[in-house]
Amino acid sequence: MNFPRIHRFVSGPPARKAGRRARALACGVWLLTLFTVPLTASAQWPVLYEQLHASLGGSNDFEFLFDGVIEGSDGRLYGAGVNGGSADDGGMIFSMNKDGSGYTNLHSFMLSTNDGLSPWGGVIEASDGKLYGATRAGGTNGNGTIFRLNPDGSDFTLLYCFDTNLNNGAFPLNSVIEGSDGKLYGRTCSGGTSNANTIFRLNKDGSDYEMLHSFTVNLLYGGDAFSGLIEGSDGKLYGTTFYEGAIGRGSVFRMNKDGSGFETLHSFLDNATDGGFPFGPVWESNDGVLYGSTSEGGPADDGTLFKMNRDGSGYQVLQTFNSVNGLGYLPVAPPVEGPGGLLYGTTYYSGINQTGTIYQMRKDGGDFQFLYEFQNNGTDGTEPNGPLLHASDGALYGTTFYGSGLVYGSIFRIKPIALTAENSTNGFAVHCDGFVGHQYEIQSTDASLTNWSPVATVTNLTGTVDWYDPGNYTNSCQFFRARILNP
Repeated sequence: MNFPRIHRFVSGPPARKAGRRARALACGVWLLTLFTVPLTASAQWPVLYEQLHASLGGSNDFEFLFDGVIEGSDGRLYGAGVNGGSADDGGMIFSMNKDGSGYTNLHSFMLSTNDGLSPWGGVIEASDGKLYGATRAGGTNGNGTIFRLNPDGSDFTLLYCFDTNLNNGAFPLNSVIEGSDGKLYGRTCSGGTSNANTIFRLNKDGSDYEMLHSFTVNLLYGGDAFSGLIEGSDGKLYGTTFYEGAIGRGSVFRMNKDGSGFETLHSFLDNATDGGFPFGPVWESNDGVLYGSTSEGGPADDGTLFKMNRDGSGYQVLQTFNSVNGLGYLPVAPPVEGPGGLLYGTTYYSGINQTGTIYQMRKDGGDFQFLYEFQNNGTDGTEPNGPLLHASDGALYGTTFYGSGLVYGSIFRIKPIALTAENSTNGFAVHCDGFVGHQYEIQSTDASLTNWSPVATVTNLTGTVDWYDPGNYTNSCQFFRARILNP
């Protein structure tokens, strides 16, 4: 099974890419931030985009990233490529530093019954410090595997090979999760009593494999597992189905970790006010609300973002997409919380070039902004579909499935560059968010917005910079701006 690549060509103006000034009033002090990175439409804050790694294929690099990356306890990024990694082209597990350096092939999957093939999902780091994941194919019977390895790539082990009895499930398309009980939980995209798909669990040593739920292909139950699972703060498992539900447009479900209590929380409807066909899972915020995306639905049938309570109540469409406006559409992964408590996510396509976008919005759907459009320039990644990662350095990290030119997918990071200030004793306290390692020149002027003067040069060592201006000014208000010296 290949990941659906939906080609919908639209007419209309290309997405606008332009720098913009952001200004905020804080405690009587005006702030001004300037930037020169490409954006689509307008944005509340400037955003710095960096491509950390672009795959050109070959025997030691990934080809195509279906899932996102995780941050390990050692601060490195870990992920899985669907193909590449060796001459067998069976996929690979990789790691890298958050600045893009130290890219390492941890394991290449080979054409062997002792190995898996094609890890469509990424990896997790479990409570024991080891990496776990699944491959869609390979293993003793060719029906997929569950594997484990150390973060340095050593001690690779196949924990479970899906057997020839398809009633137990086969072909896991996503990675596993670790439950609060220490067990591994996952989904298969085939198998079960109706050969629709299954939910399973097993111990971290591979023992006690159990099929917890077998989906039934009918219009009351969900089916077809493109997405993985999450464990909610209530201890239940949550997920989505791409098809089925009440009218075959997908659903959101939950169940207990022992397989009991399966419930369809929401069935997507065929109307302009609802979404349809969710590719990704749902994500739970710290207030217990579930957020997700659908690849279709809304007035233009180009996708939606939604939220709902864990019991299925309070369902609300927060945002709809429209390909005709030349901006982003078809969101695959759910939005996640990032800097400033805002939600951030991606769309798989955008405009005429079909390259994809990054967006942000408030949790109530307000202040929706497109931050970046991936470039069809021969070097940038395109078509992002994995969830974004809000890492410990404050930046957001993501992946693209494809790329322009000879690029076979990429890893990138973004971070809004926010300059804020407030009155302090005998001066102003200036705060600047950005990437670790960048140097900023802080400049200041009066209300005329002319004759900008450098007042400080600071280096961002931790992701944020706090600087105190003694404020020996005779005017009633002061403007500040920050210039990146080493972008």
